[in-house]
Amino acid sequence: MNNSTQHLYRRLLRYAFQFKGYFAISVLGFLLFSSMEASLVQVLKYFIEFLEGKPSEGVLSIPSEVVNSIYFVPCAIVVLSIFRGIGSFLGNFFMGLVGLRVVNTLRKEVFAHMLYLPQDFYDARNSGELVSLIIYNIEQVTGAVTNAVKILLRDGFSVILYLGFLFYIS
Repeated sequence: MNNSTQHLYRRLLRYAFQFKGYFAISVLGFLLFSSMEASLVQVLKYFIEFLEGKPSEGVLSIPSEVVNSIYFVPCAIVVLSIFRGIGSFLGNFFMGLVGLRVVNTLRKEVFAHMLYLPQDFYDARNSGELVSLIIYNIEQVTGAVTNAVKILLRDGFSVILYLGFLFYIS
């Protein structure tokens, strides 16, 4: 990534950080999503142990009788999938909300700037080009940044939690 791309991302992230509350909820949502992904791996471990006939010790505060039940794995998968869906919804919804707010802010700033441009600027460009700048280009740039942040957070948390789980196992 070259210097101008880094500058662009930093500048757009400054706009995104104006909406810290929504951004924080989105981060928590992606963290919940990733932690449920890692927890599903642990549940599959109990499923494999159950099929092999190995009794499992209790999980956190769940007694071993419940963990060794035939209903534990399906119920745990359903519960973890529900929380995983909630985390995905929160992360995507609030990151989308941040993206819409950034688009709105950028459009207002561009429009305010365009009000003070000289007449020669408008004579040299057609109206479609100006409308495209305000509507399409800003949304595309902001969408690219919010999608990059979504992928970075969701997949980054997943990798960190999977590595933590691997270290916990060994």
